[in-house]
Amino acid sequence: MKGEAASLGITADIDEAVERLAEELRRRALNLGASIDIDARALLRTRANLLGFATPGLVSANGHSRLLASRDAWIAMSLARPSDVDILEALTGQPTDDDPWVSLSRSASDADAVEFVARGRLLGLPMTVAERRPPALNAPIELLKRAPAKPRTTLQGLRVADLSSLWAGPLAARLLSDAGAEVIKIESSTRLDGARARPEFYSTLHRADQESMIVDFSNASEIDSLRQTLESADVVIEGSRPRALEQLGLGPDQVTPRRGSVWLSVTGYGRRPPGEEWVAFGDDGAAAGGLLAWSVDGNPSFVGDAIADPLTGLFGALGVVESLLRGGGHLVDVSLQRSSSWVAANARDPFVDDRSP
Repeated sequence: MKGEAASLGITADIDEAVERLAEELRRRALNLGASIDIDARALLRTRANLLGFATPGLVSANGHSRLLASRDAWIAMSLARPSDVDILEALTGQPTDDDPWVSLSRSASDADAVEFVARGRLLGLPMTVAERRPPALNAPIELLKRAPAKPRTTLQGLRVADLSSLWAGPLAARLLSDAGAEVIKIESSTRLDGARARPEFYSTLHRADQESMIVDFSNASEIDSLRQTLESADVVIEGSRPRALEQLGLGPDQVTPRRGSVWLSVTGYGRRPPGEEWVAFGDDGAAAGGLLAWSVDGNPSFVGDAIADPLTGLFGALGVVESLLRGGGHLVDVSLQRSSSWVAANARDPFVDDRSP
């Protein structure tokens, strides 16, 4: 029922873990002369409270994701994009019902979970086997050296080019903006940020006076202009699968970095194989990280509202600040799965993992 968004199934352990994360971000930002104060508990509930979402169960708070019983395990899947519904027949092998979840539930019930998910991922569908326990993963923030360092003592005037959409990347950008950074919002002319459909939520992530840039990605001159913007930025934030930007010649290895610049990559499963091309949204990404509630009889429930998104936004901002404290020059790799796994594991693990090229 409506009006239950205050809890959303979020436990005290989750709140405490996210408060620790927010405090770490606040503490490290102070070393760059910036104040980033976050009400962590409120952040996890912001969108649900604004939009009146219901407490989740087998259906996510926003209604876009479901937990489906297969022959041997539970599967988490999201249908947030109309284009995904169009290809379900290739996954299920049967015509899609008027309610696509009917077809999916029927097909999943007679399928092996791992095989069903693998087939869906080949089609680019956001789905995962629901994890009962947090999988053994690397630290939620991974730093890969990309450019020479350049000491920085402040976030004031930091130039941020934000190519991301929806929640995680824009949240990281907004936190940096609150700390004094100048953010330019970059969108495709054919696919604007889906969060715009909810203006009351969109306004929590984007300032009314925020600079913006609309790009026709089929236009070579506009791509060249975008490249110049990215090369002049102190921080680039993007939430695309690596291959998507590389096909445009705009991947982090294809855009010449400035000394001390930082590239924040937000993905579903990180940039390492085999998951670098797997798609995820906030609820199925949380399920992949083991951030679910389980009943005594073995049935799962979603927790929070697309909870992997705000968690990853916090980790993304922390990763950028951590990189800048070290002089920058990093590719910062954060993912929905690893962020969720860190919180599901009661937040005892380190924040940052340094990787060699």
